[in-house]
Amino acid sequence: MDNLFKYLFFLILTTVVFSCQNRPSEVLSRKKMENVMYDMYIAEAIIDNDYQKFAQPENKEALINQVLEKHKITEARWDTSLSWYSDNIDTYIQINDSVKSRLQRNYNETNQLITLRTAQRNELVIHPPHYIPNNFYIASLGCDRGFKFSLDSVQLTERFGDNDSIFFQFNVIGVFPSDSYSLKSMLMIEYADTTVYQTSKLEENKSYSFPLSKYIEQDTIVSLNGFVNLSGKFPHVPIQLYKISLGHNGLNDSTEVLNKPINEELFLEPQRITD
Repeated sequence: MDNLFKYLFFLILTTVVFSCQNRPSEVLSRKKMENVMYDMYIAEAIIDNDYQKFAQPENKEALINQVLEKHKITEARWDTSLSWYSDNIDTYIQINDSVKSRLQRNYNETNQLITLRTAQRNELVIHPPHYIPNNFYIASLGCDRGFKFSLDSVQLTERFGDNDSIFFQFNVIGVFPSDSYSLKSMLMIEYADTTVYQTSKLEENKSYSFPLSKYIEQDTIVSLNGFVNLSGKFPHVPIQLYKISLGHNGLNDSTEVLNKPINEELFLEPQRITD
């Protein structure tokens, strides 16, 4: 039995030594290769998430060169190393798995930090019921699943005067087709003698605009309640609602007038959606 263990130990040691000796000097060491691949993955993610900035090849090349300069290697040595490890597929897979594990750990740590800071910020800031944020993120566990607001007749009169039409508007980005979560918006418009509900699923990345009237058939609005809420699991990619407003078309938020021309909007033709 002892001889068997000695033989296996010798075999493993010989394989490791042979592999190290077999690697050409211009090929990066395994640890160095892992570190460079880690930064290359991050660079590729940056490029994918900012397509407009990196649509020009020179911008992509500049970012890749930053990674190479950080590790003090040339593009030729990187290409040679990538080719050699690709030929030694078992080692390449081990390095790639290690890099992905590091990326996942850092992603989880970042999410935990965002969650903590969001919770701390929410503890310090208490908003009144009629408050509507300009931007809102739905990210991960510990974050709010949405926001809600409520205005009575006095607040509606103070804010909108005699204007009959009011619009609840926002843009959405980060939504993907999924069976694991559902993002919805709802308005409850209470009049003296009736209550109207407007509910919509938010399943596309675009502008949403929900119109409502202060007066219907000689009936006057008494209160307005609304919310945007996520049900189910949290998304893998954070969902962002931005340029949220309650008012007339053209308002940046509840009180400020939008200074930018309409053609500067991300979505040129906002769609009005009502049930």
